[in-house]
Amino acid sequence: MSLRARLPRALRRLLFVDVWNVGLVEAPIDAFLAPGFRPEVRWLPAAGPGRLQADPFALEHEGRWWVLYEALEHAGGRGYLVARELLPDGGFGPEREVLRRPFHLSYPYLVQDAGELYCVPESFEAGEVALYRACSFPDGWERVAALLPCFRGIDSTFVRHAGRWWCFTTEKGSGHDRALHLFHAADLRGPWHAHARNPVKLDPRSARGAGTPFVHQDALYRPAQDCSRIHEERVTLNRVVELTPATFREELVTTVEPLGRGPYPHKLHTLSAAGPRTLVDGCRETFVLSDPRLLLFKLRRVVGRLRG
Repeated sequence: MSLRARLPRALRRLLFVDVWNVGLVEAPIDAFLAPGFRPEVRWLPAAGPGRLQADPFALEHEGRWWVLYEALEHAGGRGYLVARELLPDGGFGPEREVLRRPFHLSYPYLVQDAGELYCVPESFEAGEVALYRACSFPDGWERVAALLPCFRGIDSTFVRHAGRWWCFTTEKGSGHDRALHLFHAADLRGPWHAHARNPVKLDPRSARGAGTPFVHQDALYRPAQDCSRIHEERVTLNRVVELTPATFREELVTTVEPLGRGPYPHKLHTLSAAGPRTLVDGCRETFVLSDPRLLLFKLRRVVGRLRG
């Protein structure tokens, strides 16, 4: 990329902060396969420019739907996990904190297996991809296993397909926006094995995870972040054509643009199935000088990058 092309991008990153929020769409996730699908979104109550809410995932428990997502105060700069009930009328129940650690948590991927409820949050600062079991859902979690020890996984996404568990992930500091890694296991708790061709794909349009894989007309589809332009701007839906421990091939089917008609029009990076509905997140780029907390957050990010 030329200096002329990099400069506007660098200035935008310096002068603006992404303010994210979580929303609900009254349509199943496969509806996004239709070109030009532009749904209405019911957003969570706005948390203000000093707080981020993103990476939503849903799970049904005892007849009630719940959503877990990342929350982050810009002044603190470290994410933690919260939950809300999805109400039958499409509204959201009160927020409750469910998991906080001394390291950053985000992307709380939810899994049900053998009658147990699990969460695999992004925890690259801890240097692992770890499995948490719900001992008291939704706000009691215990770490039970390191699925990928010594692997700084980003947006790790799990699915059971063709008799095996599969993990789609990228690695922090090693092309996490463009290099897709695959792992597989007979049992969710492992042992997990690296795919024979890792990284199985090098493509900034479709490597990094962006929500729940789903099956439509007997084909497996995988949402991914398109990081080829402005970071995390939109989501691609990719049809998995071949998936074995030794082979992998998928094809890009469609691109889901940011939901530009509402209050979060600039970016989109999650599509997550919630039964007959879909969870999304959206971003509004906000000028850093509009709030002192945003300026402090931005300065901390810059210092962190300079320190490596």
